Amino acid sequence: MKYKNSDDNRYRVQFMRSTEELMDQLTVKEFISYLEENAEFEDYTVEYIDKKCVKCRAYDLTEENSKLHKEFLVTEDGRVFYWRSLISRIELVDDEPIPKKPLKDRTNEDLVIEYQTTHNEDLFRALLEKNTGLLHIIVMDYRIPKYEIEDLLSESYIALIKAVDNFDPTRGVTFTTALKVFVRQHLNRLYNEVTCQKRYNGMDPASYEELVEIHKDDVRGLDCDRFSQIEVDEYLEGLEAKDRYMVTLLLMGYSLSDCAKAFHVANSSITWRIKRIRKSYTAYREAV
Repeated sequence: MKYKNSDDNRYRVQFMRSTEELMDQLTVKEFISYLEENAEFEDYTVEYIDKKCVKCRAYDLTEENSKLHKEFLVTEDGRVFYWRSLISRIELVDDEPIPKKPLKDRTNEDLVIEYQTTHNEDLFRALLEKNTGLLHIIVMDYRIPKYEIEDLLSESYIALIKAVDNFDPTRGVTFTTALKVFVRQHLNRLYNEVTCQKRYNGMDPASYEELVEIHKDDVRGLDCDRFSQIEVDEYLEGLEAKDRYMVTLLLMGYSLSDCAKAFHVANSSITWRIKRIRKSYTAYREAV
């Protein structure tokens, strides 16, 4: 709450700090409930307010950790007054809600923190738009065999998702700094995998089921933050054939670009398909 008239702020010094904090945190409706539960009801009274007689309830509030008493009036229509004296009533009203800035004007940190709570896709799109230029600058420093700039940019989106999910504002690091670390780690890992793993030869298997059948005896695992080499055969059984095929290719060491060639789609389609599977796998892991 706040004082209706800004000139009345001078009376704040008459309250204990705990009472000030309480009044700052509560709405008018909540403060009335607080008075009904914690203050002593004194009497019904009729006061002359705004040029008319108004029925009121008077409450005597003993301040926390103090012997001081403060009196408040609650009108029948739900208004609250600090009853300073018989001739001095100071009205308390709700704070006006602070309007949110447009998404484009908000900081990365604000967008990330709200997205972690709401998972609103508009917030993520705003983050992607704000940081696309930075992602371009980072990927331009990398030369990975058989990866075009567009491929590397798609890979950086995966790192962006991970940075958003893991960002902790209490650690004193800006989101931009964290994003750079996640993207470079991801691209460095990708470079190491590409330079030491076999590449996709452009030949499609006869069917998705055939590929899975060939490797059914393999021990397959997925790396994640908390676990490593988690057995995923049971999870793969529950996926659609296309998703199972794509996951199997990735587990064999093939790249996003390879998967895009096998599916005859753009790299971005594979990126978002992987995002959906990761969410599904996270839910599966928590259930297990």
